[in-house]
Order: sequence, then structure tokens, then C-alpha cells
Amino acid sequence: MIDIRRVFLYTDLMITLARQIQLKIKKFDEVMIKLKTKYVNDKSQKEFEDDLEYRMALKDSEFYSELHKLDEKMQEISKLVDNNKD
Repeated sequence: MIDIRRVFLYTDLMITLARQIQLKIKKFDEVMIKLKTKYVNDKSQKEFEDDLEYRMALKDSEFYSELHKLDEKMQEISKLVDNNKD
């Protein structure tokens, strides 16, 4: 027969781990917002003077695209964690 104390400890551990994951996701969201805000602010002030700056801007847009993909993956993980709370 399963020891009730072990079940309680396991459940408590899983709840604690889920909470830690939620806190890390929240911190990630805060950092992502700061990065995206900084990117948008930098881009709104910049005009291209030559081809080199244009190429750098393309690299920056790829960077923003990668940030967005990473953000989408984290949102998927967040949904999984939230769904398992029930």
C-alpha cells in the first residue's frame, strides 16, 4: 500500500516545482517585454544612411523575429503549466 506521507511529499514537491516554473516564466516575460520595447524604441529613432546600416537593420529584424519565436514557445509552455494546475 502507498504511504500517504510519500504521496503528500510528492504532491507538495510537484506544486512547488510548478510554482517555480511559473515564476521563471513571469521573469522571462518581463525580460522579453524590455527587449522588445528597447528594439522598437531603437528602430523608431534610426534612419538608414548607407547600405551597411540597412544590412545591420536586417540582422536586427531577424533578431526580433527570433525573439518573437522564443516568446511564442514560452507562451506554449506557460499554457501547459497553467493547464496542469487543475
